[in-house]
Amino acid sequence: MAATLTEPTVLAAAKDTLYPDLDASTDHYAVTETQFTKSMWGGWEIPDDLRHRLAPYNAIRLTSGEPDLLGVGMPALEVLNADSDTIPVAVIEAKGHNSDPSAADVYRGINQAHSHLSEVNIGYVAAPIQSISDQARALARDLNVGVIGVESPHDATLVEPARVTGA
Repeated sequence: MAATLTEPTVLAAAKDTLYPDLDASTDHYAVTETQFTKSMWGGWEIPDDLRHRLAPYNAIRLTSGEPDLLGVGMPALEVLNADSDTIPVAVIEAKGHNSDPSAADVYRGINQAHSHLSEVNIGYVAAPIQSISDQARALARDLNVGVIGVESPHDATLVEPARVTGA
């Protein structure tokens, strides 16, 4: 079985969904953590076009760890409390799987995204849609974490909206 919803693929789909007009926008910015600059991911070669979608790259260090992506500006998707007076900073924790998309560790991603909320305003977990259970959605909702379900390398949808927090 070919790898289709690996972590880098999931992250690229989520980035494109949250920030679809980065090239044309002057008030939005997103940077991907440098771990995604590798040429291989779990034995799967990351295609050049996917690495281009994930660019630019930089080391991202928060007190609670290294999120997969850090974005500045209001995401294009529904956000609860979006009338905030601040320009929000968002993180995405991506979870994928090289051979079985339903096996992505969504709970770990939710907890990672939640742990960053003391330093950012919005947290998301992105994962293959078939790995997102009702229980994971409920946990994310309780922790103010948004959930992005990735259906294919270029198609993602909002499963649970994020809530702007006070960071």
